[in-house]
Amino acid sequence: MLQGTPYIYQGEEIGMTNPRFETIDQYRDVESLNAFKELKSKGYSEEYILKILSQKSRDNSRTPMQWSNSKEAGFTRGKSWINVTSNYKNVNVDQAIKDSNSVLHTYRRLIELRHDYDILTYGNITPLYMNHDQLFTYRRDYQSTSWLVIANFSKEVIKLPTDLNTEGDIIIQNGKITNNEISGFGSIVIETHEF
Repeated sequence: MLQGTPYIYQGEEIGMTNPRFETIDQYRDVESLNAFKELKSKGYSEEYILKILSQKSRDNSRTPMQWSNSKEAGFTRGKSWINVTSNYKNVNVDQAIKDSNSVLHTYRRLIELRHDYDILTYGNITPLYMNHDQLFTYRRDYQSTSWLVIANFSKEVIKLPTDLNTEGDIIIQNGKITNNEISGFGSIVIETHEF
């Protein structure tokens, strides 16, 4: 919902995760292999180094696209140059298409919104509650339209500020507001009737 050119990197649209490789032999990235050797020579444990690589390696974004729950995630009939992520049986395009609440369908709806509403291209942005630790909240305003965007970056249900007016029409949501609280990791966009 922010300004800028959105991009979707391979796998984000279905919620692919980092592979969390368990041995250095599973990595292909030269930078990761060199970092492993260097940190190992400095006395760090393999477990610690693999934990770092599971977060920072470029190989995290290089695993095969997970098309289906078949062998090699439906990416190839042969052997992939790098291992597929172990959760491919549950996180794949086939599964995402069948689930109307999937990340894929959310991305599709977000793309539609960017095509259909000028507020996402031309609207002003007013940050709200910037000192809140769990909520990312702002307003988009354009011409006579105003959208309130609320995102909970916590897994916990979070109480909304008491002076935040959430009345209006829901544009898109992946979370719910109930009793002035937003669900964990929930996001919602509301067209408000105040400008």
